[in-house]
Amino acid sequence: MNALDYLRIYSPYADEIGGVHWSPDGDAVLGGDGATLALAGEVALFLEGFSAQAEHIHFAHVLHAFRILRWGPVGAHDELRIACAAFKEARGQARNAGVLFAHATGGMPRLPGGVDAPDVCHRLRGVHTVPQAPSIRGLELLPTVAADEFERVLAESLQKYSFDELKHWFRHGRGPIREAAQAIVRETRIEEPRSLAGILETLLKRGRLSGAEPFLEQMISALTLPPRKMQADALPVGGYSGIATRGHPDQILPSEFAIDELEFLRRFAENELLYYRREQPRNQLREDMVVLIDQGVRTWGDVRLLLSAAALAFGEKAARKGIEFALAGTSNNGVLVNPVAVGVETVAELVEASDLSENPADALERLLESGSQSRPGHGPASAAEGVETALSAQDESRSRPLTRTALNDAERARDIVILTHPRSLKGDVELASRRAGPDTRVFAVTVDGEGNVELSELRHGAPVKLSAFKVDLAKGAASRAHLQTPLEGDYVPWTGSIEPLGFPFRFAAPHGPEQNEYGFSLAFDADGEWLFTASRGGLIHAYKLDGTQVEILPRGCWRHTPLERIESLVGVAGGVCAFGTIGEKLVALEFDLHKHKCTTHIFLEKASLTDPRIYAYDKSVHAVTAVSEKGPSVALDLSTGRLLHESFDDSPLERARHDAISRSHQPPRVGVVETDSNSAVFNPRGINQSNVQGEAEPPVAPYDIMYSRSRGQVSLDCTQQGQQKPLLDGSPFLQGASILEAQTVNGLWALKVLSKSVTKLHILRGSEAVHLHELDVPADRGNFLLHDSCKAALNVGEGLKVVELGAAGRALPLPKLAKCHNELFFEVGDYALSVYGGKFTHTLRWDHGKLEATHKIGRVAFTHAGRKSGAASADGHGIVVHAEHGRPPMLNLDAARFAKFAFAPCGLCFVSDVYGQLFVLTPDGACVAALFVYRATVAAWLPDGTRYGPSSLTGGSTTPDALGRIGRALQAAVKGGAGF
Repeated sequence: MNALDYLRIYSPYADEIGGVHWSPDGDAVLGGDGATLALAGEVALFLEGFSAQAEHIHFAHVLHAFRILRWGPVGAHDELRIACAAFKEARGQARNAGVLFAHATGGMPRLPGGVDAPDVCHRLRGVHTVPQAPSIRGLELLPTVAADEFERVLAESLQKYSFDELKHWFRHGRGPIREAAQAIVRETRIEEPRSLAGILETLLKRGRLSGAEPFLEQMISALTLPPRKMQADALPVGGYSGIATRGHPDQILPSEFAIDELEFLRRFAENELLYYRREQPRNQLREDMVVLIDQGVRTWGDVRLLLSAAALAFGEKAARKGIEFALAGTSNNGVLVNPVAVGVETVAELVEASDLSENPADALERLLESGSQSRPGHGPASAAEGVETALSAQDESRSRPLTRTALNDAERARDIVILTHPRSLKGDVELASRRAGPDTRVFAVTVDGEGNVELSELRHGAPVKLSAFKVDLAKGAASRAHLQTPLEGDYVPWTGSIEPLGFPFRFAAPHGPEQNEYGFSLAFDADGEWLFTASRGGLIHAYKLDGTQVEILPRGCWRHTPLERIESLVGVAGGVCAFGTIGEKLVALEFDLHKHKCTTHIFLEKASLTDPRIYAYDKSVHAVTAVSEKGPSVALDLSTGRLLHESFDDSPLERARHDAISRSHQPPRVGVVETDSNSAVFNPRGINQSNVQGEAEPPVAPYDIMYSRSRGQVSLDCTQQGQQKPLLDGSPFLQGASILEAQTVNGLWALKVLSKSVTKLHILRGSEAVHLHELDVPADRGNFLLHDSCKAALNVGEGLKVVELGAAGRALPLPKLAKCHNELFFEVGDYALSVYGGKFTHTLRWDHGKLEATHKIGRVAFTHAGRKSGAASADGHGIVVHAEHGRPPMLNLDAARFAKFAFAPCGLCFVSDVYGQLFVLTPDGACVAALFVYRATVAAWLPDGTRYGPSSLTGGSTTPDALGRIGRALQAAVKGGAGF
């Protein structure tokens, strides 16, 4: 196909994507309304990037791709809307977009015979001729893929890219570097840890051994072998090798006792006393440690878990001391395995193995025999020599020989530790231990089913008790239940100064985001990636602007008192700061979305509830400033928590405080002055400003707007000479209208204008006041906000809306939130719960180890059919208890939020809040689970991140076996099981 035929725009497909056509001069592609879709040069850049990766697709699809990037998709495809938003935010280049779409359309049909790409680009740039071509209808030249099918295929291809990855493609023409790094990692073999400590740490991450981790610390501290006597009981021989400042009291030089008593004590405390150092023998004593694990019939279950923890504890001790460590088990008949030599998988296979042996006597005999045979006439040999002899007698495919270390002529001693059951220690094991040589010590660690642990030494075949302690087996049970099935994704709970019960479900605030007399209810973070809204009761909703995430932040507290009235929200780097008063203290709650942590900062010890205050954030120093009309102005360094009240230095924090004071308003809002009446129409919580009386000159703060209602003129540069008359549809829209409030960022101005009882938000650009957009907004104050990234958030009647203030003014997708009931009626039993919150009654049961949910229309109580409250239920629900108004008297909860509670006969507390959330708590206040009911919908959540229900409520997909996890957690709580 030649270049001119390729560049023809065919009407049937063009009509489906907005009636696109060439301009009369052929220098641009226009839409049906005459708006410019793309310049001819931009199309050439797109095709150049596309042709560098793949053969060209039909030109209609190229224009369709431009339509998606500039105006959004025709159909309802969220992936394409996100791509459109990413292209605008990244200010992407057409060439880079062509590269991405070449990868995304890899499965699309190509042009038969191809096309000369350089010739097409030359003609688009007017090198040969103008690209003008009439719109014709040619069925044989129409694209073989329809417009809706093209968008569907493209959406599926772009689904694997995140919002940030799309921005990276549009900016750089390739994927993020981490993609290449991950590909290299996948191709590169990851080396196993070659140190003993690294191998032991890796073993704890395995499913069957991870349950031993709760016992490891106790085992390390309790299982200590007595020190070996380094010298025989005889008079010391040899001379002295030197003088030191540390040593045994018997080694203090005699001359030191001649000094004064107090001076002696001082020199001892300061390590100034002199000791003689005895000459050490030429051959050093080397030690080995061998752990023999009994994997027979008596050591299964919890006993085996404790023995595994003991084996890892001895390995940790050996790693710290730097001595050689080896493992053996009854499953491999006592063959030594060096963890460093064989690697993680072989060690894990040995430790996790099981057999049907009655006791470890045979394995112990093999260990002792292998040691004596390896060095005849010299007593027991090292573990390395013993394993060589053992492997020569029997071929063990799972074990490899230990690496022997050059020891010169040093003597070696060995400690063998047997891990077994108390009943397995008697008889054969005691007899086998008698074969130990003079340089070998045999110890035994026994564990029974009750968690009793005893350490003893087998001396001449008889156990001598050294220590004993008890382990709480419930820790292991809780660990196994938690790790039964790995959760999807990484759940990070919130920490810091927060309420004990947060908001695990995503619901809309009953009254919506609202503006109060103090400040904003809307805030962007510093990077423009998150939007925050404040609502009544101290609720803060956080929306990620790529449309992928929304959550309700926990309410911050000071001394267990939550912030219930938010004066203002201020976006900061990585999160948001909420300002308000708790008691008489002005506090700032810093929410860090990366760390999921809330930090409370006290600005003022005594703050009035009625004093006007403005708040400002300085990104360069990561600091916020509170400016008060009557009180002091305070700056807070969020990195260090430092407060600055008054200072005269030239520090960055002081400059940030000074800038906030001089600004006299909370950015990005600005003051509005009407020149006709010579009065300030809108003062955005101005500090040190007052209304103007008479004919005096009005106060002019930085960035104030001056406008004339009669002339329809506005001055955006605070001067009478810079007045402009902005036009909309050819007429001055400010004439006879009132400006209610205004904001400005990066050369964009947003004016809320009241004209003929209709309120509109007008977006202007530059000091020339070029009109860009007109948006519908309510007349209430504080319901819109601008950001430096040219975004606008609007709190309109139907909900929240975020608009890109580019040429198209497209809205960004935001997740929809569920509604909630402000009051629940419920009855509880030990194994069941009845909840009514609207038209439906939900019955939840967990008596079979799995959460079962059913519902009926209308209000149905457990107490039907003549049963009274407090009576036993015949259908397995247990004793029925009604919910009462108020918060539980034994729990420290906010009475304004938590409305009803009920105690089940087993002691569990069920408490609901005013947002329809129902929490199940233990008597000491620990959260077992949370439930959410709205009409016919039920959702559930566990503190470990398990979730069940619609993703719009839970924030993600349902966890595998979620109902089983929740049911088992509730059942364990009723029975007083592990973990509660």
